Parts: sequence; C-alpha cells; structure tokens
Amino acid sequence: MRIINLRDYYPFYTQDTLLEVSDEVAEALADAERLERNYIRRVYYHKAHYSLDVGDGIEILAIRCRDFTPEEVLELAEQYRLLCRALNSLPKIQGRRSEAC
Repeated sequence: MRIINLRDYYPFYTQDTLLEVSDEVAEALADAERLERNYIRRVYYHKAHYSLDVGDGIEILAIRCRDFTPEEVLELAEQYRLLCRALNSLPKIQGRRSEAC
C-alpha cells in the first residue's frame, strides 16, 4: 500500500489530501502521468500545435481520417465560386489590394 497526495493528481484540491491506495492504483496513476508528459513532449518536439479557429482547412485534415463526401465537395465548390464572384465584383483598386495580401 502506498500513500499518495490527491493534490498532485487533481487540480481542484486546494489542500493536501493523503490517501492510501494499492500498489496497482499507484502504478496506474504514475503511468498515466508519465504518458501525459511524453505526449506533451512529442507534441512540442514535432510542433504539432493546431488552432481550431483558423479556416484554412489544416484542422480538417489533421482531425479527419476520411475523404470528403460528395455533398461536402459540392459545398466547397459553391463556396469557392461565390468567393471568386465576390472578388471579381470588387473595384479595381480593392482587387489589387486583395491580390497583394
């Protein structure tokens, strides 16, 4: 039997709370903490930081493991067509500004 401090594992504990647990539970908690640290280190090393508030499609490719459905392809094509129409309807000065960006 080992004694663990719940404050080390749960952030909502504000005071030290000691609890006696079996060796298997203590090992499982230690393994989970070790795996979490290794995962964070791998993410940092490979610079795999993705933001879900950007609309360039990298998040979809990172999260998604399947191809686009035909409905999604049509929706993306329609969005692209509407974007091209909007850009073509701009005055020449604004068109040049948007192309420069």
